[in-house]
Amino acid sequence: MTHAPARALVALLGLAAACGASDSPRLDLHGLTGLTVTTSGGMPGPTRDACSSDNKNVFTLDLQTHVFTWEHCAIDASTSAAVRTTESHAVTDLEVTAALLMLARVSTEHGTGCGLDKSVDTLDLRFGDRVELYQDDFYACQAPQAGRTFVQGIDGIVTWLWGVANYPQLPGDFSEFWIITLDPATYASEPALADANAACGYDIDLKYTVTAATRQLAWSSCVSPDGVIGHQLVTGSRLLSESEFAQVLQAWARFELGATGACSTPHPTRLLSVTTSSGTFESFENDYGACGSSSHANVFVVGLDELAAQLELLAR
Repeated sequence: MTHAPARALVALLGLAAACGASDSPRLDLHGLTGLTVTTSGGMPGPTRDACSSDNKNVFTLDLQTHVFTWEHCAIDASTSAAVRTTESHAVTDLEVTAALLMLARVSTEHGTGCGLDKSVDTLDLRFGDRVELYQDDFYACQAPQAGRTFVQGIDGIVTWLWGVANYPQLPGDFSEFWIITLDPATYASEPALADANAACGYDIDLKYTVTAATRQLAWSSCVSPDGVIGHQLVTGSRLLSESEFAQVLQAWARFELGATGACSTPHPTRLLSVTTSSGTFESFENDYGACGSSSHANVFVVGLDELAAQLELLAR
C-alpha cells in the first residue's frame, strides 16, 4: 500500500479538474485537504435499538494522511443489537485518485425540483481550517440544511466511498466471474440496437466467463459480419490448461481498487461480476469509468483491462 506525500495532491487535484471538465461549473478543489460525505434516511442498514433514530453513514477521507473512516450502524455479534460503530483503514493513491475524479463531476449548477425515496446526502470539503458545506439537490424544492449549498452530481462520490467502506479488499478468489465489454457503437443506432436484440437477446455485448471448478473459459458476442445484413450471436468455449488458469489467477491477484486517472486515452467500459467461493456476488467496473461523465458501478478496479486482453488471447 502506497501513500502519496502531501505535495503530490496538487497533481492529483489538477488531474481531477481536467477529467471532470465540462460546460457545467465545477467545485474548486485546489487546496483540498479532506472531505466528509454523510447519507441519512435512505441507505440500507440496521435501524433498531441504538440506531433507531441515527442510522446515517458518515464517510471521511483525509487526503493528507490517507486515512478513510466510516461511521455507521452495525449489528453486534454478541448481543444482536444495532450499535453505532466506527471503522478506519488506510487507502491507496489509486483510491484517492478515484475519489477526486468523482468529486470533479460535482456541478455547482442544480435543479429546483424534488425526487422521492432517496437518502439526504451532504458533502463537506476541508481546505485546511476552512470548510465548505454542500448538499445533494435531489430535494432542492425544500430549503437546504443550515449553511449548505445545493450541488448536482454527488452520487458518484457517495457510491465510491460506500464501495471503499465495503470493499477494503477485493475478492481473493472466485467460483465464477464474467467480464462484459460495452461497445458504444452497438447503441449508437436504434435500428441496429433493435436488430442486435432480436438476433442476440440480452447477449449483445462481448462477454467472457471463467469457471474455477472446471477451468472453463466461455465467450459470446453479437456481431455484424462484413457483407452480411443483421447481427449474429457467436459463442465458444474451451478448457484452460493448468498453466493458463494460473496466468488468470496471477492477473486476478494484481487487481487494485481505485483508478489510475488515465483519462486521456479512451478505453471501452468493462464490467466485472464475481461469484466468490463463499457464494457472495460482487460487481466492479474498469477504472476508466471514473473518468467518464457516468459509470455503471462506481466501484472501480485497476487491472480489469489487462485480464480482459488475456482472456481474448486465450479465446482465439
